[in-house]
Amino acid sequence: MTRRRALGAVLAAAVACLFLGDFATPGPSSAPLASPLTPAPLAALLPKLPARNVGRFDKPGDPLNLLFIGTEEQVRAALLEAGWTSIPVRIPASFRSGLGELLRGRMFRSFPPMNLYRLEGRVQDHNWSMPITAIARRHHFRLWRSPFRDEAGRELWWGSGNLDLKVRWWDLSHTPDPDADRERD
Repeated sequence: MTRRRALGAVLAAAVACLFLGDFATPGPSSAPLASPLTPAPLAALLPKLPARNVGRFDKPGDPLNLLFIGTEEQVRAALLEAGWTSIPVRIPASFRSGLGELLRGRMFRSFPPMNLYRLEGRVQDHNWSMPITAIARRHHFRLWRSPFRDEAGRELWWGSGNLDLKVRWWDLSHTPDPDADRERD
């Protein structure tokens, strides 16, 4: 993709998102977490975790298929070490980051933005991606801090992972691989 076309894609996506309303949606701290429960065995907690998040326009979102255990710092460090890129949760911040990558002549890693999905009334706490091709194809997932702790008192992070196969330009989203289990594996 030429720099001119990439800049056009960034600007077109910014204008479209402005009209789709994600810019006005509160960030990850929009709703408080439920009070943490007494630590419990993981097997007892898994049935209490929701099966899906809520997507754009309050439509059913992605199946939740990932569970990370540890502090925010531990999860972040492990993902960065494994080559994942943290994408800003706030859409305007993702546009700024993508524009910076474009101006520096780097491959888009923190762009395109990820739409805001909700889990128990809260938007995701983290977005992570590993691009395959600029804009169109990427591995990605959203993470939410769970109010639960395992029997060792460790934090649980519930997430949904997808492989984006191509861009759906008509609504500025992606077509995910329908086999979410394969992506998780």
